[in-house]
Amino acid sequence: MSCFVKIPYLPTEKVTHILAGTGMKPYEKSLANLQITCFYSKPIPTLTDSVRAHLDLAVFPIGDKDFILDISQTQLYDKLISLHAHPQYANTAVTNGYPQEAKLNCVRIGNQLFGNLKTIDTKILEQCKKSSVSICTVKQGYTKCSVAVVAKDALITDDIGIASVAKSNKQDVLLVEKGSVQLNGYPYGFIGGCCSLVAQDMMLFTGHIKRHTNAAEISDFLRNYRIYPESLSNGDLTDIGSFIPLLQQEEM
Repeated sequence: MSCFVKIPYLPTEKVTHILAGTGMKPYEKSLANLQITCFYSKPIPTLTDSVRAHLDLAVFPIGDKDFILDISQTQLYDKLISLHAHPQYANTAVTNGYPQEAKLNCVRIGNQLFGNLKTIDTKILEQCKKSSVSICTVKQGYTKCSVAVVAKDALITDDIGIASVAKSNKQDVLLVEKGSVQLNGYPYGFIGGCCSLVAQDMMLFTGHIKRHTNAAEISDFLRNYRIYPESLSNGDLTDIGSFIPLLQQEEM
């Protein structure tokens, strides 16, 4: 039996299902070897080719069964309903260009929400208020892209501004260099777009962790939390627009 991951990006058991954009499709065989099934978001037609399939522009996980979706995600909405989840649509549609394409690109870390108040969809702010999730304001509008969640009070980021705000909010932070993650059409991608926890003790990377300039530092930081990196391929790390651990094995 599987149950929903209660706190976004922080599974407490082995993940059985994830949400991802179509950039995850090349890794399906590797996912199957890990006994992980992927449900896909639909590319957002109003965005450019490079990012239209990015999940972190289309879906915001509130926690447990609750999700906020862009209006383009009607198929995913129906899928989540079939799983007895509680999806709802954002108050504003995602459209091309900044800041309107970053409306859902914030990140909940434990009981804190990191994001730019000028970009965050108002429905996310409403839900955070209901759930007593505090808001930590950062300048980086593409916040989820820039953050890999490690624990309720720990993260990896390649954005110096996010790192500063996170540290001031008592988060344990590893700041890494930009440039090691690939994103078609851009000089580089972002650390949060290429990895996520898929178990309490495993962080999964799209590509090989050793391809990152700060691979040793990342591995050491994860080891502090008894987490080991798992690579989906031997190739370059690729920003596919993040992926969300959706369902996990029930706790024993």
